[in-house]
Amino acid sequence: VTLSTEPDPPSNFITPWPLDNIKGIGDTTTTVTEWLASGLTPTYVSATSFTIAGDQTLVFPKGRRLQIIDSVGTKYAMVVSSVFAALTTITVSVDAAGSLANPISSVAYGIINATNPSISADLANRKANAVASAATTDIWSGGANTIHVTGSTGPITSLGTAPYAGNQRIVIFDSTPTITHNATTLQIPGGQSVVVNAGDRWEVVADTTANMIVTSITRATGSPVSLLPFDYISGFTLTAASTTTYDIASGQAMDSTNAVNIKGGAITAKSQSAWAVGSAAGGKLSAAAMANNTWYYWFALLKDSDGTVDYGFDVATTPTLPSGYTKYRYIGARKTLLAATTWEPMIQHGDTVMWSTPPALDVSSAALTTANRTLVSVNSPAVKVEWIGQAVLEAVTIASCSLLITDPAVADVAAGNFNTTPLGSINISNGTPNTIRTGAQVRCWTNTSSQVGTRGVTNATYSMQTIGWIDPRGKPV
Repeated sequence: VTLSTEPDPPSNFITPWPLDNIKGIGDTTTTVTEWLASGLTPTYVSATSFTIAGDQTLVFPKGRRLQIIDSVGTKYAMVVSSVFAALTTITVSVDAAGSLANPISSVAYGIINATNPSISADLANRKANAVASAATTDIWSGGANTIHVTGSTGPITSLGTAPYAGNQRIVIFDSTPTITHNATTLQIPGGQSVVVNAGDRWEVVADTTANMIVTSITRATGSPVSLLPFDYISGFTLTAASTTTYDIASGQAMDSTNAVNIKGGAITAKSQSAWAVGSAAGGKLSAAAMANNTWYYWFALLKDSDGTVDYGFDVATTPTLPSGYTKYRYIGARKTLLAATTWEPMIQHGDTVMWSTPPALDVSSAALTTANRTLVSVNSPAVKVEWIGQAVLEAVTIASCSLLITDPAVADVAAGNFNTTPLGSINISNGTPNTIRTGAQVRCWTNTSSQVGTRGVTNATYSMQTIGWIDPRGKPV
């Protein structure tokens, strides 16, 4: 027996308790991670989805970041959607345009939640995987706040559902889809739908998860978006390429409903054949055969799916639209020859159209009425235009007379003479009754039946001829 020579411990001494798995200060074997193991078993479904037993939608909400280990290795992704129906199906967008591989061995989720996050917003500025344009283009599906939209399929009527209100995205378009304004769910500056250009940049804020506000639009050139004023039109002039074809110049305009900009390039040799896309192709929208001595009305046509613009004409002032086109703008009228379906030669300067060769007289030595206005048909299209014509007044064995040419929409009043109101468009004052003629160029608005009004002071004869017109081309008059 060996006796200890050490003194007994004090009565209040506590014997040390041996503990396992306690790391001391400076221990380097412990790793802190931002990923929390879910403890759930994922089952591979596709390159972008997997399932987990039970309702796990609260654990895997849209927008949450995931760390996934599959047969290829470790991957990172963002939840695009999480839907429970017997199993929870989780759809993801894998970083760097990657994909999931079968089998998936584990899934962990980020400790950061969208609600009251601890991470600075600046640390989340990243570029997401691109998405293709579609009616619903989900700009929130990528794992970052900058995203490219590819393709021109459209019109885009929704930008998807945001993970939370206040979420923001910078959206860069790689092509030219049409984006449709909606006063509630997709608010665009100016309240107008827009055809974007490749390289345009939009800043979008989710006012609610379903309602998006476009806070700014910058064109690819760096300038702010130019939303055209209501009824605006510039360009789109018609130039005869041959007796049966027309070239249409590039231009831009609001469509007939002031809902969307139409911006189109030049097209050449649009013919009288049935309508088809592009240059050297048919332009006739109506199924009716071409007719002699007939007015036809030309339109810029906006394709719904991609915002491209083409052109066509119709015998009616409202076009028969091709499939896939619902927006258009009237751009001018042209007429076929009296004895052939070839086009009458005309010259266009902006909104002004002049007959290249003056046509037959509208009125030839007709008796001038004095009791009330006579509506006279003139050689201009059946839309309201400012008629430009020549008129000649002849007085025989009377001292003076007057011809008043008026818009059919204004009041029908007796014509005045050279010193009474209303002054005539043409006046003759002769000291003694004798034969005298005088003429002038006159401008007057027509009605939509190609008519102007005439009325005189005293009985005389007159002649009139159309030399051109100013066509508002859809602007209000």
